[in-house]
Amino acid sequence: MAEEKLKILYLMQMLLEETDPAHPMNATQLCERMQSRYEYSYNRKTIYTDIKRLQTYGMKIAQTKGSSFGYYVEKRDFDLAELKLLVDAVQSSKFITKEKSEDLIRKLARQTSNENSKQLQRQVFIYNRIKADNDAIYSNVDAIHEAIQNNRQIGFKYCEWTVRRSLCRNRTVQNILYRPWH
Repeated sequence: MAEEKLKILYLMQMLLEETDPAHPMNATQLCERMQSRYEYSYNRKTIYTDIKRLQTYGMKIAQTKGSSFGYYVEKRDFDLAELKLLVDAVQSSKFITKEKSEDLIRKLARQTSNENSKQLQRQVFIYNRIKADNDAIYSNVDAIHEAIQNNRQIGFKYCEWTVRRSLCRNRTVQNILYRPWH
């Protein structure tokens, strides 16, 4: 019985990963993929029933008409153009490390079909752009935003590079209070 309930979840995952308007799958293809991918035997009637259940749940599944009849996920949280924009922003950001950029892009790619995610694996080239090598930037930015949101004071040490390429850590700035512009 529990495995029967898992089938619909696997069907939903497969529809999200493998379908889009350019790559619909008909009931027969869905049955075959469920068998090969998850080793669940599905019949076409059950596919139709489970697709209706997913639509009732709120998943936007559409059907193509004509000779290439099939089902695909019509509406997602992000469309492909939005994901491309986010990927470009992550790749061009100076303060995000290369490893974290790759991790974020992989996560963004999971928001679309496998075929569309291939389009997100593009490289934005920015001349002389150096990526940061400090992963602590995430927690630092988060702490600053939290302080701003809660109208709290923050302190930090200000460092700068000298002309002789040595790091000068002699300035401390404390008790900075964020005051929103009115």
